[in-house]
Amino acid sequence: MDDVTRGLYGFFAAFLLLFAFLGCWIPLSGFIEFFTLNDVVNYSWKSGFMIFVVPFILYFVYLMVCSVVKNEFVKMNAKLGNTLGILPVLGIVFGILSSTYIDQNLKNNDYKICPSKSLMLPNKYVKDIKLC
Repeated sequence: MDDVTRGLYGFFAAFLLLFAFLGCWIPLSGFIEFFTLNDVVNYSWKSGFMIFVVPFILYFVYLMVCSVVKNEFVKMNAKLGNTLGILPVLGIVFGILSSTYIDQNLKNNDYKICPSKSLMLPNKYVKDIKLC
């Protein structure tokens, strides 16, 4: 591995680490908003899914950092990779089930759904429609 590749691996590892932290913070803030029943709750199935992808991302960060430190490519452990590969699939199931439960629970508590500008944005539930 040459010096240019080491720098790119280090930069990409730092970027993935930042993405992993955001992947934990965004869903956890949505869960905190839901459990405290704030006036505004942002949640979608993608938020629940992101928590399950973080271990997979952190494993890639670990592989990249080891490659940079050892100055050679590190191979992925097949058993660990397969196990971490199952987590995102379970995350999809958990995300859809939790999204359905949270949607029904908030509607039963008289929350309204704001119209979304994009399909990629999470649903925004509000107690008063003026908060949209």
